[in-house]
Amino acid sequence: MGTERTVACLWLAGVSTAISALLGALAMPVYLLAGAMVLDYGTGLAAAAKEQVINSRIGMWGIAKKVFYLAVVAVGWGIDWVIGSAGEQLDLTYPAPFFALLVTFWLIANEGISILENLARLEVPLPPFLVAIAQRLKITLEQQASPPEE
Repeated sequence: MGTERTVACLWLAGVSTAISALLGALAMPVYLLAGAMVLDYGTGLAAAAKEQVINSRIGMWGIAKKVFYLAVVAVGWGIDWVIGSAGEQLDLTYPAPFFALLVTFWLIANEGISILENLARLEVPLPPFLVAIAQRLKITLEQQASPPEE
């Protein structure tokens, strides 16, 4: 039993190291997003169980949505790569991974709001300022990403 656990830990360490090396500055935000997605799914499942409305189709769609979130991050990362590569050709510096980080932080804020909604469905008392901060963070990120109005 100890050997299997050691092997599993080594594999996990190797995979997380490889992902961290590949993602660089984006690694920790992506890990945070993954944790938020798991917590959101878990709290959503608990709330559905409490309300006796568990539905496998909705659950599978929830998992698919989380995978699509990672696809959106990948698109942001791709945009950063294209801009960074073009910048190198022009001897310009680009603060990569700007778009991927912006998308990831927005998704983390979105997941945070969803987690708070799920906790409210579970009748967990929430301080109003926490909900307000999460919503304000999402709005601020959206404003940062929006082009200025003319």
